[in-house]
Amino acid sequence: MLQVASSVPTAPVERLRTIPEDAKKGVMWPPRGPQVRIDDTLMRLAPGVTIRDMNNRMVLPNTVRRPKKIRYTLDHYGQVRRIWISPTGEYQGRHQPTLPPTPRED
Repeated sequence: MLQVASSVPTAPVERLRTIPEDAKKGVMWPPRGPQVRIDDTLMRLAPGVTIRDMNNRMVLPNTVRRPKKIRYTLDHYGQVRRIWISPTGEYQGRHQPTLPPTPRED
């Protein structure tokens, strides 16, 4: 006699994120235009940069409002190409970037 397996999963399925082993760790402050601060370094975002949240969804750079712990990769020009927000998310440290504030464009 054949038994048909239930189509309802018995355990939640976790989304897997593939993060390259050579991805660097850092703390990202909210991007300003084409630039972002990672740790104490002001870096340029590559055209077509992708930022992935904890659920592996793409988010726009201007939706990042607070410092986040991240993993990131650079392209061959040294620009930030891919960013993955850490599952722990929010940065709770007291460290603030030591670079001067980015000038405002009026």
